[in-house]
Amino acid sequence: MSVNEHNAEQLAGRDILLITDNDAAGRRAQGPIRAMLEAFARTVTVLATPDPTKDVNDLLLEGGRDLVRAWLEVGLHRVSRRLL
Repeated sequence: MSVNEHNAEQLAGRDILLITDNDAAGRRAQGPIRAMLEAFARTVTVLATPDPTKDVNDLLLEGGRDLVRAWLEVGLHRVSRRLL
């Protein structure tokens, strides 16, 4: 999903897991997107795909659904720890 101020407002008060690409463009985009979300969301937790994958599709192709599921569980655990 592309993030803009309109749809960021729809996330007001929510806990957000921001999934970013693990490349230069993803790292550059993460800061401004996170800042926009933090203006509305209760919490924002960033999760980038692990090295050497560039994005979620690479992770899926490399390790299948089980690897993607395990990676997402790590991110969700980070979110839940922030809520305690």
